[in-house]
Amino acid sequence: MTLIRKYLIQRYPLEENKWKIIIPISLFVAFFIIIFQPFGLDEWPSDYKYLFFSGYGLVTFIILVINLWILPALFPKSFCEEDIPVARGNSAEFRKQISLHNR
Repeated sequence: MTLIRKYLIQRYPLEENKWKIIIPISLFVAFFIIIFQPFGLDEWPSDYKYLFFSGYGLVTFIILVINLWILPALFPKSFCEEDIPVARGNSAEFRKQISLHNR
């Protein structure tokens, strides 16, 4: 039990270069939607459907920029690396994933 407690109270590592997270995830989402066309998107009757599908990647990009750049700039105390234990950091990552899922 003490090993788990030690792990949960240790400092949560924040990524220094946030673009290494934002760009690959956004590109993956856009390319995934364009290539596989899930949710019946293959039946979309438009000449501009690939441009529209790229919008999913753009929305992902905007949400990640908000979560990784704008919110930490507005609330720097909440995102201070020294003050974030792993338990709280993992819950922040969970909220980030939920916000990406519920757009």
